Amino acid sequence: MKKWFTTSNVIFSGSVLFALVVMGKVYYDRSRLPADVCPIDHNATILYIGIGVLVIGIIITSILDYRNKNRK
Repeated sequence: MKKWFTTSNVIFSGSVLFALVVMGKVYYDRSRLPADVCPIDHNATILYIGIGVLVIGIIITSILDYRNKNRK
């Protein structure tokens, strides 16, 4: 069980770090693009990956919490 909590924490920390990197990249790209150009279009893939990792982390944490409540 401890292994899953560690995995959940690593996934959460990694997803937060990844989100910060993506936000920095979008901000940097936005400063380099001309007006009326969306920086999200160029970074859609990494944004989807970041969202997917966050959702996986939430699902794992929810499952672990549910299992802990049922064992008590």
